[in-house]
Formats: sequence, structure tokens, C-alpha cells
Amino acid sequence: MSGDGEMGVLSLPISSHLPIPFRSNARVPMHELELHPPGAHPKSAIRNPQFDILGSLVLAESKLSDFLEAVAAKTPTPGGGSVSAAVGALGAALGVMAARFSVHPEAERALDDVKKALLAVVDQDAEAYGQVNSAMALPKSTEEEKKRRKEALQIALSEAAEVPLKGMTLAASGLRSLAGLAPACNRHLVSDLVGAATFLEAALQGCGENVKVNAASLVDKAKRERLESEHARLSSEAGALRQQAVTAARKVQVAK
Repeated sequence: MSGDGEMGVLSLPISSHLPIPFRSNARVPMHELELHPPGAHPKSAIRNPQFDILGSLVLAESKLSDFLEAVAAKTPTPGGGSVSAAVGALGAALGVMAARFSVHPEAERALDDVKKALLAVVDQDAEAYGQVNSAMALPKSTEEEKKRRKEALQIALSEAAEVPLKGMTLAASGLRSLAGLAPACNRHLVSDLVGAATFLEAALQGCGENVKVNAASLVDKAKRERLESEHARLSSEAGALRQQAVTAARKVQVAK
């Protein structure tokens, strides 16, 4: 095992052209999974040692071509949540460019923060769903094993809903910043701002699909309803914010 001196990304000698860190669908033996009560670990109540070995931000630090191949591969992760976060990070980056050409430091700072946070969500989402896969792989031959597996799966599903909800929240924040920037946008950057708003709305809706599907499997009614409520609120807000940004930017574009 050797480290990449430039990027700090672990690389393992394998025959495939894809870096091994992309995959999180391996079946992990039950005794290698550590279970913690909710809130005891900052990332997940289930720890898959695969991620401890490979480190974080593996996808975010990869080449774009490798990331695309990893998404296209017939494996559970990276999936829709990671891709949505990546799209949102690109939208935020485009917004940063528009803000810089428009000399709008407040929007620039806010969108740069969104960009960095969404980039982190790319890997956080892959890890979260990797924990779901690991929990599903736990044995279920005895009643005790079934109980342990059910508990582990609920913890993992909760995290797999919370992470894309974070992506939705970040995308909405980016859209609010674009709406504030739009009236002052450099007229030559209007198409870029509109593209940024489109990408961020798409990111929000894509993350939202993952919130819905994972929240639906939670037995904790209060948690499920909270996730569904936040999903509905942010989904509704996204369309209005995008329209606000686009309308204001178009006015700048046609102004004399």
C-alpha cells in the first residue's frame, strides 16, 4: 500500500484501471463492524473498516474521468447522492466565478463555502450508503442476529437520509446566494449564473430522492416525518429561488 504524494490519496496496486477507493459494496464480516449508539460517532453509528483504511474525500480528490467511470460501474456507490452533490458543487463553483466577475464578495464567499461543503458530501454520501450495504450483509440466521441486523440497518438508513438532506440544505443556501447576486450580476455572466442555479436546483432534487427513499424505511416515525417535512420544504423552496435568480439575471441581460 502506498500513498500519493501530490494528492494524499491512497492507491493500491490492482489490475483494474479504476482506483479501489471508489467501491464500498464489499461484504464486511459481522465481527469487523463496530456498532455505536446514535450520536456516539460524528459520521455514522456503524463503522465500516473499509473507509477507515481508505480515508476520506477519495471521490472528491479523484480525476473527473475516474469519477465518471466509478459512477457508471455496476456497483452501489457512488450513486445518485454523490453525483447530485458533485453537480451542486459545480453549480456553486460557477456561481463563484459569476460573483468574482460581478465584484460581489459576499456572494463569492457564501458560494465558495457551499462549493467546499457539497464536495465533502460527495464522499459522505458514498460512505453512508456503504454502511447500509454493510448492515444488509450482516447474518440473519438466528433471532439475535436478525435483531442486530435490524438495529444496524436502521442506524445506517438514518445516516443515509441525513447526509443527502445536508446536500439539499447546502444547495438551497447556494440558490439563496445566487438570488442575491443576480440583480448585480455582470451581464456577460448571466448565462453562467442561470446555469449555476439550474445545477444547484438539480442537485437539491437529486439529493432529495435519496432522502425520500431512505427515510421511508425508517421505523422511527418522528424521525421519518421530520426528514419528509424538511424534504418537502426544501424542494418547494428550490424552485422559487431558482426562478427568482433567473428572472433577476435576465433583467440584467436585457438592460441597456
